[in-house]
Amino acid sequence: MKYSQKTEYAIHSLLFLALVRKVTLVEEIADKLEVPASYLAKVMQQLTREGLAKSYKGPNGGYMLARTAEEITLGEIVRIFERKEMVMDCFYEDRNCSLWPRCLILEKLDEAFEDMLTELENVTIEDIIESTEKFKELRRDLNIS
Repeated sequence: MKYSQKTEYAIHSLLFLALVRKVTLVEEIADKLEVPASYLAKVMQQLTREGLAKSYKGPNGGYMLARTAEEITLGEIVRIFERKEMVMDCFYEDRNCSLWPRCLILEKLDEAFEDMLTELENVTIEDIIESTEKFKELRRDLNIS
């Protein structure tokens, strides 16, 4: 399974927002995650369009979760940023694969991808925060109870 950088940044940004529970500038998120702010801004805009983050304008602007951490699933995030072809790295017809018209595994790969997404729909942002020791350490480091 390979995820795009956008998916990775999206998941970690939402985890961070769930931890801090306040409007946060994209630059602060980027700084804490050690990622480029300009690239993260594009990810955050897409998360906002999809209803997972909410943006606030003005001097106290930034981003917050649009819903609770219990309501946002990994499956939902992956569906936004990943296309089946990218995750499976299959050379579909438009990539000139000579096997595509008679491919024997494409259907099974499609099923496996959907099964994975279904499984990820059962994992929420809150589940990850509560079950991961690293996030407990991060909460302590950020002085978040």
